[in-house]
Amino acid sequence: LGPPECLAVQTATGDLQRPATDLERINPRVSKTDARNQARNKADVIWHERLISNCGNETLCREVRSLRARSRSIDGALFRGLANAEGSSEEHTEIARLIGAGDLQAAANKVNEHWVEGIAVVTRWMDEMTEKGAVI
Repeated sequence: LGPPECLAVQTATGDLQRPATDLERINPRVSKTDARNQARNKADVIWHERLISNCGNETLCREVRSLRARSRSIDGALFRGLANAEGSSEEHTEIARLIGAGDLQAAANKVNEHWVEGIAVVTRWMDEMTEKGAVI
């Protein structure tokens, strides 16, 4: 999922300040400590949807959405919420800053790092759950 989302960020067009501002506005809901897991998860979905919204390639956007839906159905996100909400929020902040600065390549690189870290966090969570006897 990382590489297609990175490409969507790299190929963003138009006014980049508006999506950056929107991303900054949405982001606090991702790590809101008093929110339920599902609320934080929904905020993360909204954030990532806004992230790709300036991509001019609708086919690519559809593919990213499809991959995101598939991954969320198997990675435990619907059950556990975000495995590292605070870390995700910090990474989102940096990505939004880079987009607002017009540095789409650096933003795409940070998006890739975000997904790589996310995979590591989810894998650790799945290992912990398996050790506890959960069937994932």
